[in-house]
Amino acid sequence: MAHAATEVTWVKAVLTEMSVDLDEVPRIWCDNTSAVAMAANPILHAKTKHIELDLHFVRKKVAAFEIQVNHVPADCQAADAMTKPLPLNKFKIFRRKFSVHDIQEVFLEVRKQSEC
Repeated sequence: MAHAATEVTWVKAVLTEMSVDLDEVPRIWCDNTSAVAMAANPILHAKTKHIELDLHFVRKKVAAFEIQVNHVPADCQAADAMTKPLPLNKFKIFRRKFSVHDIQEVFLEVRKQSEC
């Protein structure tokens, strides 16, 4: 999450230099509920000594309303299609979210449309 916050901060700086205004606060989606809670709550720090620097950076950005951290359920994490073996039906759902289509299905669609 800290790396994503760094990247978002950099992209915002580049857009500002190009005189592009953002309509809303950028969102970072995370499937770890503990990480989302720690980013939003400055009190939860007793067991997080080893990630303290990253955590403070993200908290500072959230507190300044520069980023927003939201939770996404692990079942809806589309990036899993790129990093994990998945059941075929879940893979097809995520593939559609990336607008990647099966070439055979595309050819069948084209055939059906040309027959009409």
